[in-house]
Amino acid sequence: MNQLHVTHNQTLSRFELTHPGNRFVGLLGYVDSRTLLSETAAPRVMLFLHTIISDEYDDADMAVYIVRGSLDHARSLGWKVNAVCTHVQQFVDDHPEYRDVIV
Repeated sequence: MNQLHVTHNQTLSRFELTHPGNRFVGLLGYVDSRTLLSETAAPRVMLFLHTIISDEYDDADMAVYIVRGSLDHARSLGWKVNAVCTHVQQFVDDHPEYRDVIV
């Protein structure tokens, strides 16, 4: 698991989980609520919409890994997150230390 890497692909509005050699494992897609509401108010609220893990790697541990990495990144940028995705909701239920990021 420590060979996995979560990166922020801002152009595609998603976080990507890759394995060594840049092999795609999965993604967590989001949308900035300001684009939906034409607002510029802080803090930024990101809707974490869906998590997809490639069939080759499909297991709950991979979803946990990308959700944790995505929430860590959101926290580091000062984002707040609206957890639409059930994987994100379950992760936050299981890890209350991330509740400060959730709106």
